[in-house]
Amino acid sequence: MIALLDDAQRRGVKIDIIIPYDTDIKSLNKINYYYINKLTDMNINFYAIKQMNHAKMMIIDDKEGVIGSQNIDHLSFSHNFEIGAFFKEKELVDKLITIFDQRKKKSVSYTTLDIRLTMWDKVIRALYRTIFYII
Repeated sequence: MIALLDDAQRRGVKIDIIIPYDTDIKSLNKINYYYINKLTDMNINFYAIKQMNHAKMMIIDDKEGVIGSQNIDHLSFSHNFEIGAFFKEKELVDKLITIFDQRKKKSVSYTTLDIRLTMWDKVIRALYRTIFYII
């Protein structure tokens, strides 16, 4: 997925991602920070919002929308039972854009200065990546 995001931004696609400032599984926060750092270096913009939200949404070229429960990771696409709805109806896409813009206004931009990983954080991240890849 990282390669696809990188390819899109190289084609000039603006990518904004809003995530919760704190996840409901605290140990995953540092893993998020790692990927935020990596993707921010690729000119992908991240915003933190205080409220937790398990629903995911994506807007593609202001013409298509996706709403669902799936995360953008190996487990969600390959193993977990997740659901998502893809649509092209202009009215629905416009509503999704409005919702995204409202959430973005309530969010704070992440910068790489906000995120510092300790050596222990990096060890935990490596363990999570290994475990999630295996299952």
